[in-house]
Amino acid sequence: MIKQLDHDTTLQIAAGEVIERPRSIVKELLENAVDAESTHITIEVERAGVASIRVTDDGLGIKKNNLELALTRYATSKIAHISDLNHILSMGFRGEALASIAAVSKLTLTSKTRQCDTSWTVQVEGGEAINLTPKQAAGLPGTTVTVSDLFFNTPVRKKFLASERTEFQYILENVKRIALAYSDVSFKLIHNDKTHTHLHANMQEKERLSQLIGKEFADACEPIQAHDNDIQLTGWIAKPTYTRSLADQQYVFLNKRFIKDKGLYHAVKRAYHDMLHGNRLPAFVLYLEINPEIVDVNVHPTKEQVRFQHPQPIYQIIKRCIEHKLSATLLAPVSAYPPTKIEPTLTETSPPRVVAPKVSPARANPFINSTIQQESVTVVHKPTQPIPKIITEPKPVMQTIKQSVQHNQTTQMDADIQRPEPLGNAIGQIGHIYVLAENPNGLIVVDMHAAHERILYENLKRSYNDQGIISQALLLPVALSLGADKIECLTENALFFEQLGFQTTELSENQMSVTHVPMLLKDSPINELVEAVINEFIENQDSISQAVNQILSTMACHSAIRAGRQLTLPEMNALLRQIEITSKSKFCNHGRPTWHEINLKTLDSMFKRGQ
Repeated sequence: MIKQLDHDTTLQIAAGEVIERPRSIVKELLENAVDAESTHITIEVERAGVASIRVTDDGLGIKKNNLELALTRYATSKIAHISDLNHILSMGFRGEALASIAAVSKLTLTSKTRQCDTSWTVQVEGGEAINLTPKQAAGLPGTTVTVSDLFFNTPVRKKFLASERTEFQYILENVKRIALAYSDVSFKLIHNDKTHTHLHANMQEKERLSQLIGKEFADACEPIQAHDNDIQLTGWIAKPTYTRSLADQQYVFLNKRFIKDKGLYHAVKRAYHDMLHGNRLPAFVLYLEINPEIVDVNVHPTKEQVRFQHPQPIYQIIKRCIEHKLSATLLAPVSAYPPTKIEPTLTETSPPRVVAPKVSPARANPFINSTIQQESVTVVHKPTQPIPKIITEPKPVMQTIKQSVQHNQTTQMDADIQRPEPLGNAIGQIGHIYVLAENPNGLIVVDMHAAHERILYENLKRSYNDQGIISQALLLPVALSLGADKIECLTENALFFEQLGFQTTELSENQMSVTHVPMLLKDSPINELVEAVINEFIENQDSISQAVNQILSTMACHSAIRAGRQLTLPEMNALLRQIEITSKSKFCNHGRPTWHEINLKTLDSMFKRGQ
């Protein structure tokens, strides 16, 4: 039999869509507070919000004759007509929050407008009016919402709450999200009468990041910025050396609203794809400002899911902006600055072209002569030449490097300006693992295997994307003993392996002859290299694009200079010059750093000079 549900039941069901636990209440009340143009917000919770939640702000306040209406479902001051949904910039707009909270708790609403001399208060319990006739109350301009005895009328919901510690962490996360979006607002969070978090308005952004996400993230992150038509992107991304096992430090804000969008997260992941080790995840805080008419935020009760009218340009600007930041070479004079504009016509494999703003000498890149004044600098990253014989033939390598530097790095600078060498000059090796170099700032320590691995990988990627990797015939083919499954893999995918620079012929049921290898890797251990490539292909064959990247990374890793190899000074300097002009050369393919700088101030401190 079908029956109409009674009023109380429908209220509680509707409330359940918005209010699932204490954090939902904190979220809704904080959104109301920032919509009211508050500059100071205090959140007080007892027993992780189960006992009580009080949010106090200094915003615009609610007029006396609107207090009762504010507790009515679908009553709001933020929109008036359905057309207003097309340009929403406020956090709330449905008029459900206070009514939903009141349906499952005991709620007191006290407010005072900035033009009024008196505060007024009303009370509701479980959706039923206790005193909806406003009464005078003490209070400063702004609004205070007190919620107590949560789920007193729905004990089943209360039973499914987590521990106090867990519920408070949920609340803290929601406070973090609002505080990250509203850096011009002061927030104070008090739990069980103890101040947990206190953020001042307009504090340094890095300081706020440090307090909310952690000092390690703040130290590891770098700013990004890009814009294109109706899309403005700013934010912070962590270096690949700082990664997480969980996606707990990934924040995306759309017009100051925290959102979850798989496409946006995937765009970030693609930008980091060959710089993270294993299943490690990047950390980031991104702020998108988009014309509200091209995005629908009225998709889900929590408003965390949105629908973009044209998602692809948004995904691309995120991916390319982050790629540019991570790919900047040491010799790019604009690499220290966020891009002001990313060309929309760039291909998937092309690094972005960036036009830098005019900078003063004080802000100029220390690697560029500070007396140079430029209206704009255009940097076009082109393929660099490999170091195919860095170990065995230093003199030809030096010639190759010299030609590479002259040919590949193009800037709008005077031709007679001497090119800087940020990594300085090599002075020796330590343990045949690290290259030491001296520059004007101090000491440079290079992990030669990690650095050479990145150089080879970037060159292999360019070759593969341009025309396929050039192969070279071996003077003496190499016989390779393999299992039947691997021989079958080689024969059935011969064309794919040819594009990678490998050619083989079958000798017997369990033997293959390797006749051609990539010219860049001709001095590598052939047996080890080919078997590693086959293993990588088998593991990733479900995704060809992923297989290619993994295989090229493996090829670079197996062919890079090994620890224990002694280099001459010309070879070391050749390596340094290639690092300077190679994209993403600060990190190896697995996200490990390739070099570190120890400045003179740090060295002086180590030896207590000047103390």
